[in-house]
Amino acid sequence: MEAQRSESRFSSAATRQRLLTISLNDHLARGGGGVSLGRRMARTHRSTPAEAPSAELAEETAENRDSLRVIMTAPDVPARWPRVAVRRQAERTARGKLNGRRVRRSPLSDILELAAMRLGVEGKTSL
Repeated sequence: MEAQRSESRFSSAATRQRLLTISLNDHLARGGGGVSLGRRMARTHRSTPAEAPSAELAEETAENRDSLRVIMTAPDVPARWPRVAVRRQAERTARGKLNGRRVRRSPLSDILELAAMRLGVEGKTSL
């Protein structure tokens, strides 16, 4: 009986469309945060050995986000820009973490940013 209730809850086309819209917009929002983070990493590492890989990662992240925008047009899924903007603001707010330094980056910033990018890539790959 429980299976029937959950099945009927997701059976209407409107419900499936709403859930698809939520899911794809969450991916779009995370992609925007990833693009911002990747570009910031590339700027931070200018004139270092990490410049080229950081720039490449930033570019690939932007291409993935742009591909998602195209994918969203096929099932007529609208971009919910307020959701995207909130996610981007959260990414910017996360930069202000308490790391004992008010103006300069912490030596751990590179590790934390790389870990965040890796989680994003692995999450997408696992889907």
